[in-house]
Amino acid sequence: MIPADSETTQPVATLGKYLDQRVGIKNRLFLDGALRSDQNSAFGIKFGNILYPKISASWVISEEPFFPQSKQREYAAPAGGVGQVRRSPWPLDGVEYFSPTPVVVNNVDVPGFTVGNLGNRTLKPEAHARGRAGFEAGLFSDVAHLDVAYYDKSSRDALIAVTLAPGLGGPTTQFKNLGV
Repeated sequence: MIPADSETTQPVATLGKYLDQRVGIKNRLFLDGALRSDQNSAFGIKFGNILYPKISASWVISEEPFFPQSKQREYAAPAGGVGQVRRSPWPLDGVEYFSPTPVVVNNVDVPGFTVGNLGNRTLKPEAHARGRAGFEAGLFSDVAHLDVAYYDKSSRDALIAVTLAPGLGGPTTQFKNLGV
């Protein structure tokens, strides 16, 4: 039987703050703004605080006095919003560490170690910007509903496990932020 030892350390610390304000004006115009702030140890050593903004609005235009009234339409409302979300790396993706392993020296098992992860001190979260715009209406005493929407999402700093050269003699991949 080969003696073995192992240890796992996954120090993960997240500090988050969230602020959200919703306002309704004359029960017709609705505004929503939010800001989330996170600090996470999985981002790597050189990464600080990150902000996630969001803003959205909707307007029940059919409630306005200037909007023509109709028996076929119950209500009409344009709406839209923009915001950001992030996908964080796993807890140890940005951290370099070693893994314990037994090593045979002169036919005797002695403690040793190998590189467990090369880490990436500049690793940051994957960023996704999202936007939407649309219009909805209740028709024929709200028997039918019309909903038209446009949605767009763009991403940057994708978290990609890059394959390393086998000759390095250690881990086979390292996470990097690549692509749009």
